[in-house]
Amino acid sequence: MKTVFVNGNVYTLDRRLPKVQALIVEGGKIIFAGKSGDAKKLKRRGDEIFDLRGYTVIPGLVDCHVHLVYWAETRTRLNLDDARSVSEVQKRVGAFKRRIPKGEWLFGRGFDKNLWPEGEKADKKILDAVCPDAPVALTSKDEHCLWLNSVALTEVGIDSNATDPSGGKIVRYDGSQEPTGYLVETACRLVYEHLERAGKKPDMEKTVLSAQKEAWKNGVTGVHALPDPGFEKSFALLERLTRDEKLRLRVLMYIPEKRLDWAIELGLQSGFGNDFFKIGGVKIFADGTLGSQTALLFEPYEDSLNTGVEVASQQHLEKQVKKAAEAGLACAIHCIGDKSAFYALDAFGKALPIHDGKLRQRIEHVQLLRAQDLPKFKKYRVAASMQPVHATSDRKIAEKYWGARCRNAYPWRSLLKSGAMLAFGSDAPIEPLDPLAGIYAAVWRKALNEKESWYPEERISVADAIRAYTVAPAFLSGDQKRRGTLAAGKLADFVLLSDDPFRTAPKKLSALEVLATVVGGEVVYAHHLAG
Repeated sequence: MKTVFVNGNVYTLDRRLPKVQALIVEGGKIIFAGKSGDAKKLKRRGDEIFDLRGYTVIPGLVDCHVHLVYWAETRTRLNLDDARSVSEVQKRVGAFKRRIPKGEWLFGRGFDKNLWPEGEKADKKILDAVCPDAPVALTSKDEHCLWLNSVALTEVGIDSNATDPSGGKIVRYDGSQEPTGYLVETACRLVYEHLERAGKKPDMEKTVLSAQKEAWKNGVTGVHALPDPGFEKSFALLERLTRDEKLRLRVLMYIPEKRLDWAIELGLQSGFGNDFFKIGGVKIFADGTLGSQTALLFEPYEDSLNTGVEVASQQHLEKQVKKAAEAGLACAIHCIGDKSAFYALDAFGKALPIHDGKLRQRIEHVQLLRAQDLPKFKKYRVAASMQPVHATSDRKIAEKYWGARCRNAYPWRSLLKSGAMLAFGSDAPIEPLDPLAGIYAAVWRKALNEKESWYPEERISVADAIRAYTVAPAFLSGDQKRRGTLAAGKLADFVLLSDDPFRTAPKKLSALEVLATVVGGEVVYAHHLAG
């Protein structure tokens, strides 16, 4: 039985046949792309037909940077995204506590110290005042810091005798070894590892399948899943859900650096898997974040001597990228600052002769670059995996801490002009998993309530933004012959939109809505699709 979609305004993104009216799907693949009249002639008894009613269709959107299982889990947590003071955080924790069974952990996410009045700091005593008898763990917006109360510190075993792990810090009171409850970078792993050992997890199958529906609602047909805390369980869960045909998002899974030897021993390589679950490569951290002022810079942050945190040295990156490449594994390196990006590009350049471009190497975030490093992306065949909404949400703190260097921050157009490949995502749960919001941010470089674009010369076209959510992700997963465009022979993943993003007035891009999402020819979400 075939499924026939007719009367659409279909952008295939295939240069050989850029626009059609109809698609015919069989066995999860597109077998015809062309005119509606011709498609109707090919319809047979028993075939299902959908009238697209002139709405616009584009290939399925792929979010290139999602912490998938963790994002699903955080959807059930206390949201602190817009808390503008420690007292506001305290108030919300106190109210949310009533929803948590007695003695259970209270989890929250999204606090941003950059929104708080000058001088306010995260402190366990603030949380103790409203939750003295149950453990509290709050993650920062950038997910690189944790704020715990005293009960949580005790349960995890962090006290005055605890030592700082490499690449992390247990913040302490001045003149004392007593922890304040604030953990930075790798120190957070002390908590995550404890929670894994203690089995403090909800019904994750139910949680992930609920999140999947949210992804479809936003037009997402696939994700590149960067490692979660508790990677081993996440990996096993996603693989099982895919095998049981319950997970209908196409997942490209990345392995944390600490499991590189494990992956090599198993013989895992980039590209292993099937159409719904595939190995992408290895994720490596080179530095921290802008929000925590731990991104690694060549020059200090404004009005500071701080140049960030070197989570991985240049020599370490060269060693690990080489090791992974020799085993057939690509690398995705987290780089926020310009110095970490320089380190990563150099490492990729030295490893290029090993694989000659066959591995899909990438740098995650790429939030600050020196102009002289731009051409290296094309030269060393490295993709810039970026999150457009980071530019709009980070605008004020970037100006505060990077000053005039912001001219080279989030340089989308400059990267494209240099010949680099852009691949876009959200970094969910850091930002909402919403590609349409990402497209708006890439095209306008401003939030909805802002009048002026931020460094407008780095804006890109609607077409380039959409390709960064469709064509580029397919290339990075090695699926350019199977996905990314809507041509005959490709997998039938596509999205129905409320308006034509290529023709609508740019100011109306923010009003775009997803009307339906189709994965493998199956309508998995339908707000508006007539059968």
